[in-house]
Amino acid sequence: MTRENKFSLSLIIFIILLQGPGLKVEGQTNDSTLSIKFFTKENIGVGIGLGYFKTDIIKGYQVRIKNDEISYSINTINGIIFSQRTGLGIGLGAEPWKDGFFFPVFLHLFYDLEPKENTFYGAISAGYSFGKRYSTVFYESGTGGFMFNLGIGYRTKISKRVNFEYEVFYNFQAIKSNYSNHVDSVHVSQIDYTVPYHFAGFRLGINFH
Repeated sequence: MTRENKFSLSLIIFIILLQGPGLKVEGQTNDSTLSIKFFTKENIGVGIGLGYFKTDIIKGYQVRIKNDEISYSINTINGIIFSQRTGLGIGLGAEPWKDGFFFPVFLHLFYDLEPKENTFYGAISAGYSFGKRYSTVFYESGTGGFMFNLGIGYRTKISKRVNFEYEVFYNFQAIKSNYSNHVDSVHVSQIDYTVPYHFAGFRLGINFH
């Protein structure tokens, strides 16, 4: 087993070990009860690449490549719910691509449209993805960077402390890479740049609280 595969396996095991049911803490104030809920969210999803990105320059013309990536994601998020409808947590994930593998670490914020078990919600995640995009005949390899995710979904109650979630999302992933400027058959230079990857997808999740 290669070093990269060992690291990937270790991280996935670590994510699994983070799973667990949420807790609830209640404290009595002078005129009201303060309720803080801890939640754990586990989800899986798939994203389809959108649009095009630029790569090599050949005799003054810059080539554009279609984003045909497919990404799969497994995430675990742990945090607190306050105001009965707003949650804030920290997430870890494993995200294999068709031509890459990444490990996102991010902050996650969600807001319920209504303060009840069955409701629509919105969610935002932002952080950094560690990993590598593999090289192909069309572009060079690259490393991870800033990531941003925006989702809209519906949460439905399964049991007293378990909810199921359906969500559509948009995901942005920056990749640090380089391309070649082919001035002619002899003069070629390398230029560093950031590749913007855009995805749209769907995910399913379980929320413990």
